[in-house]
Amino acid sequence: MSLSSRAKIAWCLCAPLLAAAYFELAIAAFDLAPPRSRPMTIWTGAMDSAMASDEGDYRFDPVRLWEPRPGALFVDEPINADGYRGPAYPRERSAALRIVALGESTTFGMHLSESDSWPRQLERRLRERGVDAEVLNFGVIGHTVAQGLATYVGRVREYRPDVVIACFGGLNEHFPSGGLDDATKLELFAEPGFRARMFFDRFGGFRWLAGRVQPPQAVPGAGLQRVSLAQYQQDFLRLRDETRRDGADLVLVAPPVSRSGRANRPEMADYLARLVLTCEGGAIPLARADLAVGAADDALPEAERSTKTPSKLFHDTFHPWPAGQALCAAAVDAALESNGAFARHRVAEHSQVGTR
Repeated sequence: MSLSSRAKIAWCLCAPLLAAAYFELAIAAFDLAPPRSRPMTIWTGAMDSAMASDEGDYRFDPVRLWEPRPGALFVDEPINADGYRGPAYPRERSAALRIVALGESTTFGMHLSESDSWPRQLERRLRERGVDAEVLNFGVIGHTVAQGLATYVGRVREYRPDVVIACFGGLNEHFPSGGLDDATKLELFAEPGFRARMFFDRFGGFRWLAGRVQPPQAVPGAGLQRVSLAQYQQDFLRLRDETRRDGADLVLVAPPVSRSGRANRPEMADYLARLVLTCEGGAIPLARADLAVGAADDALPEAERSTKTPSKLFHDTFHPWPAGQALCAAAVDAALESNGAFARHRVAEHSQVGTR
């Protein structure tokens, strides 16, 4: 190729960039660009900043808004390379009974070793009685049922689980959304070009052109909940439909809440009532971990009950110690047994632990 031909090609490549740069300078010089849109709050301002700077324990994920950053340490244990806590199981199925746990901080095992979380304790319970089971802990701190549904559809489905267990009790769902509820945020990030628009919004020339095409729209206020009661129920029913379509059993969990937690967050009772109603109307098994831990809490001496923090069963208002997590695992195990999930997936075929 001749030198002149190379120069022409270089000019053709550079000319649009130079034109865009001059256009940007002109827009800035005459102050023609409308102000930048208020950035969408993905989680919180501080957490969003940490994710944007590639620092901290979490990273942005368009499928479920955020996820633990692989390699990040929680109680000195790294998040695995696939972005969830605990052992990294291959996507290809083995002979083991495969269970996936979706949930928030209780499922994740906040402030605890992952070995003490209820998903890992459930795995041990099953193996101790001879069932070759593997439990994948997809719990994420701060997640709602909307993100759990998105996680199943966008991430978990490819693992082809036999059983999906979802533990979302309304703690995160009832918080203010910061403008858009979780379902709307997830829908926006699923649209082609939305993230590109967020990137280009930093340029004045782009905002000027966009304003000519579509006038700026008002940003909703902060009065919305992250997940309303109605959406809470709909998301569980959608999760039921998605898992059924894949031939998996779904079990929901009512997570434990301390006495002080129930007093401080009375609105969680509305979510619990809706969870129970959803399971009854949608014929979904419900593991009452809240009742199991609550009964154990009631049996303790007054000084050890969860009216104080920490207590015998809770290390803070909402998160149980390993003993409380063990009661959650037992409640889930009982729900799986009583509704026939083990029988449907021929647990006898998975009874040789260690043969994988």
